[in-house]
Amino acid sequence: MRNANAPNHFVFVATPVQSDKGRISSYEIWKVLTEKLVWYTTASAPYRNRIKGGDRIVFYLGGRPGGGSFVAQGLCSGPVAPVTAEDGAFLAEMGITRFSSRIPLLLVIYWLDEVPLKPLVPALTFIRDKKHYGLYLRQGIVPIGQEDFDLIVTQSAQ
Repeated sequence: MRNANAPNHFVFVATPVQSDKGRISSYEIWKVLTEKLVWYTTASAPYRNRIKGGDRIVFYLGGRPGGGSFVAQGLCSGPVAPVTAEDGAFLAEMGITRFSSRIPLLLVIYWLDEVPLKPLVPALTFIRDKKHYGLYLRQGIVPIGQEDFDLIVTQSAQ
């Protein structure tokens, strides 16, 4: 039986966003949010209610030419909460209005090199259909096992 206090492991997926001010790349979204130590999500995002302080994250940038990559790892500092007034003003400034919740981040470790998804697909257990692997990273929050998390993070150091 799984220890309820043990950290969960997730992939937080950044994809390009069409804002009121134009298109924002997945890289720009990820960089701006992680620098603020926050991740935003919609009310309908799956798995959001499973997130708690101490959970471990890898960040994935999708919607990019040549395929997506993992770019960093981090820790959540608490559960999902409603956006604050400051968050609302920041999101309005960016021209994004669809996010209603925030996930506070305690720490983000930016990797020197990106870790491309495609070479890892055969070894990642959360991706069951290896031919259509992109389907597994279409949602903003993806639960993964510790083994997959460790495999991805290990690749960042090579």
